[in-house]
Order: sequence, then C-alpha cells, then structure tokens
Amino acid sequence: MTNFYDFLKIIKIVVTYPITITCFVPALWSGILKNFKEVRRIAKSKLKTCLCAGEYLNNDVFYSWKQMTGLDIKAGYGQTELGLTIAQQDNVVLTPGSIGKPLPGYAFEILDDNHNVLKANEIGSLALALKKGYSNQLFKEYMDDEERTNSVFVGDYYMTGDLAKIDEKGYVWYCGRNDDMINRGIRIGPMDIESMLEKHPLVSECAVIGKFSPDQNQEIIKAFIKLKENQYRDFQDIYDELRSFSSSSTSTIFCPQEAIVNFGIPRDKSNLNRYNNLIT
Repeated sequence: MTNFYDFLKIIKIVVTYPITITCFVPALWSGILKNFKEVRRIAKSKLKTCLCAGEYLNNDVFYSWKQMTGLDIKAGYGQTELGLTIAQQDNVVLTPGSIGKPLPGYAFEILDDNHNVLKANEIGSLALALKKGYSNQLFKEYMDDEERTNSVFVGDYYMTGDLAKIDEKGYVWYCGRNDDMINRGIRIGPMDIESMLEKHPLVSECAVIGKFSPDQNQEIIKAFIKLKENQYRDFQDIYDELRSFSSSSTSTIFCPQEAIVNFGIPRDKSNLNRYNNLIT
C-alpha cells in the first residue's frame, strides 16, 4: 500500500471527533481494516454512515467491517461528468457487492458493442438513457474536444465507459472500466481475479492486467502481487502456489499466466488503482 494515507490517524480522527459520515475508496477501507485492533474503537464512536465509491468494494472488506464495527459500507457510483446517480439508498434493501440502484428519476441500461439493450445479468456498457429519465446533472461537452464528446454521446445514450450488469431486481453490479477489460475469448474484469487472489493468505494486495500473447493470439492474464510482511519466499514456489489456488477457486481461464511478486501497486492520490501504470 502506498503511503498517501496514515490509516491509524484516520481512525484516531473518526474516534476523537463527532464524525457521523465517512466516504472512502475501497483501498482505504481495506487499509484501515488491517489495523484491526484499533478499528474496533470505531464501534463506540459517533460514526453512523459509511460510504464507498471509485472502485469495486470487495465483499470480504464489507463483511469484516460489519463484523468489527456493526456498520454497513454503502457503495455508490458517479462521475465528474455525471455526478452521483447510482447508490445503495436508505430505502432500498442493501445488497453487498452491488453499487445499488439508480437514484429516482435516472434510467440506466446495459448495451452491447452495437448499442443494443442487453438482458438482465448480461455484462455490457453502462449507459445513461437520456430520453427515459433525468439528465440535468450531466455535463454538456469536453472543452475543445469535439471528438471525445461525440464518442460518449451515442444516439439517445451517454456512454459512461464502464462495464456493468443489472439484475432482475434492478440492482447494478459494477464490472470495471472498458479499457481495463481482459479479452480471452470472453471479456474478464480484473477485479474478479484480484478479489480471488487477495483471499490467499500470502497476498496483501494485487492488480491484474491483460498482456497480448502472440503464441495464443489473445490476451493472457498478468498479475502484480504484493505479499504480506514476512512472506518472502522463492518466486517459483509462490507462483505455483497462487496458480494452484486460482485453479481450485475458479475456472482456469481466470488464472494468471504471468506474475510479478512483491510489486508496489501504483495508486493515485485518491488511492485508486492506476492500471495504465502497470507494464506488460
């Protein structure tokens, strides 16, 4: 984890002052949880509402936080161009793993590559349906960039650039950025593999990207892994163990074919994963 934030200081501030609402990115929630002895103090603080946005919130983080503090972490979705438009709202049943439902008045649909509407639970491009709901929060254009503006306004839709699915009950499930998807015959979201790998006791955090393989004529999965403290061992042993763990946890198509171990995951100042800084 990078040193942008002092997790113990964050806990101290929440416990010391009458703070009732916090909003962090998932990596921050995860970092705070690693100081589990101090986290339990939050249960006696004034904190009532915990919010999360920016990336996918791992279910393990959600349930660990709930167990330690008695509080739910409610996910939401927004963009600079769009504002907050999807969230786990107080009047909606909390569904861990999803980012909630569109706020009242907003309509989202999932589109395929030809901009056809997909069925429930099919992964595709998350798009705001401009003629089916509000768009008053939506930006007008990218300044001096007509080409980019035209690329996101397609017909009656604003294309968010994110992949998602919407289930039968209307809950939205975030699947990652279009640009981050790994193409192995099917499109695979990095967060699915990262969540699986981070369940291994050796792994502190990881990031996954696609790397084109001329031999396979498609992308392979490359993992960048940071180990927990005092877990330094022979690379091949660690790689073999993680490959075996991946194979037992999911289909082999989701298993990393390459890995770099003890790699510091690049993050921006909001602690969001910067995939474009990972080298194939």
